[in-house]
Amino acid sequence: MVTRAAIGGLVAGLVGLVLPLSAAQSQEAVPEPIIEYLQNAGVGVCIERISSFVEVLNRTASGHGAQITLPISPANDHMVSISIEIELPETTQYVSLTAAPVPGGGCEMNVETLNYGPCPEAPREDAMFLQRTIRLEETGRARRTYFMPLPDGACNIITKEVIY
Repeated sequence: MVTRAAIGGLVAGLVGLVLPLSAAQSQEAVPEPIIEYLQNAGVGVCIERISSFVEVLNRTASGHGAQITLPISPANDHMVSISIEIELPETTQYVSLTAAPVPGGGCEMNVETLNYGPCPEAPREDAMFLQRTIRLEETGRARRTYFMPLPDGACNIITKEVIY
């Protein structure tokens, strides 16, 4: 079962994505397949930030697979979406990364993780405009965690973070 501490640890690792790659990280002997695929497709503006994200995954998980959705053309000018399956010691986690170049340079990303774990006590009846009994917790300046109750008493735990 995934704990809040484990979720917090992975999310904290994702926050580290705003830091640029170090020289040692950028000189890997074997290219990361996700990054290599994106570069071959013409993605350049967001490649460093996506590479930082994938590097965190490589340090955190024992393995991962991905499904990449690219814009029709040109890939460097539009949003890229990557769905990633991460193998953790006791569970499998789904992560969705969306990255897009912004006017004036740079890249913005949205990261969502999906976990299964215990529900917090006393869920709220309604979080914003959601139509189910979902508890919303503010877990950072641009991060929210949603706890969606399941019939077995546990929760789907969805963490959404926008990285500017």
